[in-house]
This record gives sequence, C-alpha cells and structure tokens, in this order.
Amino acid sequence: MSLSIIIPHWNTLPLLQRTIESVRRTTPEPYEIIVVDGRSDDGTREWLAAQPLVALLLQSNFGYTKPINIGLRVAQGENVVLLNSDVEVEVGWAEALSQALLDDPQVGIAGGQIRDMIDRNQIVAGGAIAPAKHKLGWADRGDLSERTFDDDYLTFCCVMLRGAMVKQIGQL
Repeated sequence: MSLSIIIPHWNTLPLLQRTIESVRRTTPEPYEIIVVDGRSDDGTREWLAAQPLVALLLQSNFGYTKPINIGLRVAQGENVVLLNSDVEVEVGWAEALSQALLDDPQVGIAGGQIRDMIDRNQIVAGGAIAPAKHKLGWADRGDLSERTFDDDYLTFCCVMLRGAMVKQIGQL
C-alpha cells in the first residue's frame, strides 16, 4: 500500500528533521514525503532543497488546514498520512494505521496513541468519545498494549486517511 505523508511546517527545522528521520527509519516503501512549508526562515528551505522529498514552499504561513489541503492536491499515495512536524513515529506505525483501514471498509480515518516525547510511557492522546470523555484520558500511564476501538474524534497530529474517502468528500 503506497502512502503520501503530508507534513505542514513552519520554523521548527530540528523537529522536522527528527520527524523525517523517524519516518525514513520506520516506514516501509513505497511512500512519499510532502513537506508544505509556510515560509520558514530558520534554514528549512535550504535543508529541504537537499532532501529526496516533495517540498511545497508557500509564500506565507497559513497555519494548519491550508497547507494540508495544498499537500492533498499533489499526494499520489493510495492513502494519506497527516503528520505534524514535531512527531516521531515508531516501528510498525504505518502498518497499524493501514491495517485499521483494511480491517473495515467503513473506516475512513485511523489514528494512533500519542505518547509524550520525554516520557514515552505517558499517553497524551488516544482518541475520545463524545462529549470530550477520553477513553484513555490525558496523561494516562495505563496500558500501552496494542488495541483498536471506535472513537468520535482523533488528534490530527498523526492520522491516516483512506485515499478514496478524500477523493469522495474533498479536502479539509
């Protein structure tokens, strides 16, 4: 299954480098990385020019949604990952999210547990059920085992979108 990994970015080059390194280290081919940069002035654009990825260089910082939509227009993958530029992914992340989409054709978006960058045993987000009642709770130190469950919303710092769904309903 091919992936397009869209990373909106602005002025956090060291974090972006860690994010991309983690993707390259843990993600099976084929995939494409699309960085949509909001006119960073911290050396990001020069660094991106030397990387084997798609760099979309905007003339201004437009926040989160517009860069994602710009990335969606050029994404070629069967499925699309939206990934913040301060996220490090772990081995098996792409396979787990892909499997959630494969297991149920009704599922259009899959998201993973989000752990603290310093204390990897601390879950800071893991989906929620309405009204804002978190199944895992914020700052939960509970069970980190693999599990799948339905949620009313996900934290969009790392989600996989079914490509066919994006084509059907459009951009964010």
